[in-house]
Amino acid sequence: MRILVEQHHGIGDVVHMLPMLEQLRKTYYYATIDLLVGSSTTEYIAGISGLVDNIYRLPKGRLKEIVLAIQLRKYNYDIGILSVITNEKMGQIFLWLSGCRKLIFETSAPPFFPQTSLTATRNSNMHRVVRNIRLGGLAGADTVFLRPELKMNCKKTKKNCKRIVGIVIDVNKTRGVFAKLIPLDKQKEIIKSLLNENKIEIWLFGNPHELNCDFTDEIKKYPGRIHNFIGKTTIKELLDLLQQCDIVVGGDTGPIHVADALNIATLTIFGPTSPSQFRPLGSKAMIYSLGVSCQYCYGTTRIISCKYRKCLRDIDVKQIVEKIIKMLSRK
Repeated sequence: MRILVEQHHGIGDVVHMLPMLEQLRKTYYYATIDLLVGSSTTEYIAGISGLVDNIYRLPKGRLKEIVLAIQLRKYNYDIGILSVITNEKMGQIFLWLSGCRKLIFETSAPPFFPQTSLTATRNSNMHRVVRNIRLGGLAGADTVFLRPELKMNCKKTKKNCKRIVGIVIDVNKTRGVFAKLIPLDKQKEIIKSLLNENKIEIWLFGNPHELNCDFTDEIKKYPGRIHNFIGKTTIKELLDLLQQCDIVVGGDTGPIHVADALNIATLTIFGPTSPSQFRPLGSKAMIYSLGVSCQYCYGTTRIISCKYRKCLRDIDVKQIVEKIIKMLSRK
């Protein structure tokens, strides 16, 4: 048995697919399960899961994608499973070109290849993890719910009694996830409020897109209590640092989902995306949501016309800080 799973999207999307991969591995223990990803970071996340045999990176450009699909034909895949957020038309064609005998995916329209397709009706209101597990069920895997889990051998190295709060900074408006970004001034308010607590240390995380975020004043005002790792870590180093944190705070972004999978306490600040679809599922996960009437518009046409982002611009910093302090007191 050979299975090809496509998930060429973000870090959080790969994390959401881990339970389905785990169920496939339990059902088809001796099968070859290969994964198609989109970047080196997601390749690393998938690799440390230990659930897949081979990982291929999808190249940029339609012609290069076609070349890769044709190259994969030599493996004679029995099943091809498409990510729930991949364009279903292009995805079907890619899996067909890859030579998969059975295609499994979510759909809202008749499949291109009905003779060889097993489909589930697209339901965007379900949690991504549940949607992925449902697709695994069509492949014959168990559909018992599992939460995403990652295991790494990393020893705690803290040498002081301070509580470490990791803050994921994600403010770059040129990226495709701009709709979920928390304004930088609000994130700075959270940081300053936390630093007014004597026994808290702040670690800042983010990718190179956030290097223009200036925290010079905060670092000078609170020497030794705020450490800026933005754009300075590999994915492995990021995971190692996340495991040193007592809690990780941020919007609905990849590092939050990774931290949750590593069994680290998280507080996710939700804006347009819905907790019912995207919330971290660990026992130490908490969420904050402003709860305005127009919220959770991600994936609808309303998000295009929304210019103010009230659900993120008007978040209550005091409530968020109180939640963090309460979560730290439980540790």
